[in-house]
Amino acid sequence: MKQYLDSIQPENEALVEVILTAGEILIKANAEAYRIEDSLKRMFSAYKCQADIIAQSTSLIATIRFPDQQTITVIRRVNEHQTNLNHVHTINSISRNLTEGKYTLSQAANVMDELLISSNTSRNKRLYKLGFLMLGCSFSLVFKGGFNEFIASFLNGCIYVLLLVLNDAAGLSELMFDLLASLILSLSVIALTALFTYFRMSFDGSIVLISSIMPMVPGIALTNALRDLLNGDFVSGSNRLLEALVIAGTIAVGIGFGMGIGGDGLWF
Repeated sequence: MKQYLDSIQPENEALVEVILTAGEILIKANAEAYRIEDSLKRMFSAYKCQADIIAQSTSLIATIRFPDQQTITVIRRVNEHQTNLNHVHTINSISRNLTEGKYTLSQAANVMDELLISSNTSRNKRLYKLGFLMLGCSFSLVFKGGFNEFIASFLNGCIYVLLLVLNDAAGLSELMFDLLASLILSLSVIALTALFTYFRMSFDGSIVLISSIMPMVPGIALTNALRDLLNGDFVSGSNRLLEALVIAGTIAVGIGFGMGIGGDGLWF
């Protein structure tokens, strides 16, 4: 992006490149459709451009009319998604700063470059996985589990983190990973039940299993889907709602296979 801005004046193509990159970051971070469209329109308006934006979960379509009456239409395909509220907050700040004249186009591009680079560092990836681990443990307490449930959820969380590390190399799709992860986590609860029984300890398997899969539940996707639907963005809302339901169904299928293998007697 930096090389692109160095060679072209930020009036037409460079302007579109920077602002649509911001929109792409918002889509990847699972921001709401109305937030994406409003932020991009505000940034284009700061440069006296008229813009029609359509933001969906897998694509971004923009038609821009510049002050010189030149009109272009750009379509961006977005395949990767990972909820990241820091990205949403940073892009919103860039949008406000551009609108208020506090940022130049090059400064906005530099901030986005730094944001993308920092999000891909090994430290951030480790914190991301640590967050998943602690989230599962915390839910075991929310569901009124005791010390044994907390320890079992922690061990199951370690298995989930290991699966995330392996998937970084394997590159499975989100649905395939959720299916395999939920299956393996349900089977690991069976193994932990046998291990705890060997040491004359016990835990509530349902609490441990539910706590372990909570990091995979598409709660934010479902919430954003409902917000888009209530805001009148029916296409985007329907897409997000369908995505959330499919992910939830995939997790349920994986757990069902695990329970079928282990038998219902191990869970209650």
